[in-house]
Amino acid sequence: MLTQPASTSRKGRRFSWSLLAFRAFAALVAFLFLIFFEEWRKMLHPWMPYTETDGFDFGWDRHADLFLVPDTAVTLFQFAFGIAALILLVHPLGVSGLVSWLAAGLLMCSWASMFTALWAGTSLVEMTLLAVVMTVVLCVPLVLFHPQRKAIIRGGLPAKGAGPGNFLRWEMAVLGIAGAGLAIGSSIWRAGGGLFENPREDSVLSLVLFGLVLALGALLCRLGREGWKTLAYILNGMLAYALIALLTYAIS
Repeated sequence: MLTQPASTSRKGRRFSWSLLAFRAFAALVAFLFLIFFEEWRKMLHPWMPYTETDGFDFGWDRHADLFLVPDTAVTLFQFAFGIAALILLVHPLGVSGLVSWLAAGLLMCSWASMFTALWAGTSLVEMTLLAVVMTVVLCVPLVLFHPQRKAIIRGGLPAKGAGPGNFLRWEMAVLGIAGAGLAIGSSIWRAGGGLFENPREDSVLSLVLFGLVLALGALLCRLGREGWKTLAYILNGMLAYALIALLTYAIS
């Protein structure tokens, strides 16, 4: 009877345990964004007001109508993170580009809290600790426990087979430029004194992060990284929802 070498068997066991751990943390990300933060319910906000969000104590009398766009932006990309994590829970292999996008997006969200502390006057130490905890609990495990961790750090492996066609490459180029422009434009607007309502607000971060998430995803799709098809569906879904939500706000 043929038997596998001991080294191969140990490698297989390490592979299985690391993949199990990866799935566990992907499930955690999906649970946090889809269930715990109730992003699925907030996605209905353009048509059904989310009273829990409107009634939250922000430290000043906040007029929710002024924040419709940034609030929708943060809800949208966090919901997209939850969907991506759910996909990775079921299908974690051969999508290293999608893993890279999710991990990078979570990392950006984690450390954006520094700006919240700067503007809102909250404790910088507490925000730093929060960022570290989110990085260690959400971001690092998605890279560390994935079998393709080195490739994920570089943005993922090139996908096998045909890459994105010319139309999708041009679409992703336009989407990436638009996302980068939104992030840069929002930053310049805030630096120049632009506000939605109060100097302590951090809502402009929602627009900056939304733009960066779109730009990064579009770049990975255009480069044809593993999982680019799934990522393209997610990005196009985000774009379609954003346009419909903006149209809804405009006519209402």
